[in-house]
Amino acid sequence: MKRRIYVLLLICCLLFVAVPVFAGAATEQQVTANTVAVTAGDTATVTLKAENFSNIAALDVYIYYDAQVLSVSSTGNGSMLSGAQSSVNTAQAGTITLSAMALNGMSGSGTLLTVNFATKA
Repeated sequence: MKRRIYVLLLICCLLFVAVPVFAGAATEQQVTANTVAVTAGDTATVTLKAENFSNIAALDVYIYYDAQVLSVSSTGNGSMLSGAQSSVNTAQAGTITLSAMALNGMSGSGTLLTVNFATKA
């Protein structure tokens, strides 16, 4: 009887210790962008970064900006898209659409897209 109690206490202690380890292991997958302040006549570079991606098969990212103040000069794919098929659409003023698909999934952290803007005078 005492042996069963010790075994049950040991199991309860192990569960108590293991739960916080597993609960803290989860990481948030997200897309972030830097903040840029500009004045008329300036150029600005905005970088979209992936953080903690884990086998992301596909994504669509929409970037909205004020087309009366900014125009897109150029875009460039980042290292996170190296194994993916991707498309960047800047045809509609005020909106940039990034679509990407990776058969083996995108994992890790890094740059998704770099967008260069010019300010209008």
